[in-house]
Amino acid sequence: MTVQKTVFVATAPFGILAFLEDEELMRFELFDKDPKKALEQYGKGAQILIEQLGDYNIIESELAYGILRKKLRELGVSLQFKTNESFNAFISEFCFYQSRSRMRLVFSKDKFIIQANNALEDITRISNLMSERLKEWFGLHYPESRLSYKELVKHVATYGSREKFPEFKESVGLEISEEDITVIQSYAQVIEKIYEEKRQLEAYIKTNVKELMPNSSSLIDELLLAKIIAAAGSIEKALGLVKNNEEFKKLRKIKHLKIEIEVENIAEVKKVLANDGIDMIMLDNFSLSDTLKAVEIIRKKNKVIKIESSGGINLQNIEDYAKTGVDFISIGTALTISPQTLDITVDILN
Repeated sequence: MTVQKTVFVATAPFGILAFLEDEELMRFELFDKDPKKALEQYGKGAQILIEQLGDYNIIESELAYGILRKKLRELGVSLQFKTNESFNAFISEFCFYQSRSRMRLVFSKDKFIIQANNALEDITRISNLMSERLKEWFGLHYPESRLSYKELVKHVATYGSREKFPEFKESVGLEISEEDITVIQSYAQVIEKIYEEKRQLEAYIKTNVKELMPNSSSLIDELLLAKIIAAAGSIEKALGLVKNNEEFKKLRKIKHLKIEIEVENIAEVKKVLANDGIDMIMLDNFSLSDTLKAVEIIRKKNKVIKIESSGGINLQNIEDYAKTGVDFISIGTALTISPQTLDITVDILN
């Protein structure tokens, strides 16, 4: 009996890739180099390549996407774009069109808001992942940096090498070439563009929610209202939830819905605390001192709300953040980008 070989398939922005279990790339189907056309092909999934692999046991699994995360840039450059600059430009435009495409699929204004909210969540995940990668990458060159993710992105995009940072004194980090600096700086500039797209989406959501729900938006933050609209499914249902607190409680209980608001500064913390019904506040890219201030402000106002710290946290400073009084800590860099492997051997004795 012939044993079928197993291949693991993943879809990337630039094509469909099939890996063997040892992470070797065994087959691929590239999309168009034009980001708009690539997005159309991306939406169709891996079916094209799957049909070509009829003799294999095909699995589209997390294993394949784990390989893809590790080798995304390497594969994109070697298979399709040839230079880091071309790859960066493609990814930037692809992310832009991807976030916009969701909003063109629906017609009514509340549906646009729902899709915009979902697009904002997408682009937030993308920007966080890329910021974490930059932090780790540039950390080889300047491990002493204590800048938050956003501050580091801005510094690298503006200055490039550590020696040009205004606060730089000395470092034990690796010396890198001008070519390395150019590539990293270009990557940081792509992240800046994604940050700007996120700001534009937030402004779009706030403007449209305020227009559709003027009374509610005077009491509740517009981005929170957008999340409520998305959870309810329409603006009519959302208005009912806002007006009828008991009905909202019922929906939250049925769907186990928790409302967490992401804030980026102390002013936003104070604004969020003016709203009722918040379960958790995420402090995004807060410095240690601002985290302490935020925890103090939140606890004075509400002792029940859970507080999460995220962004700029690593194994070296996690204990300091834990001591601030937050309830949860997200540490994506160590867990999702560069985890250390542990080799364990188990001997079974008869």
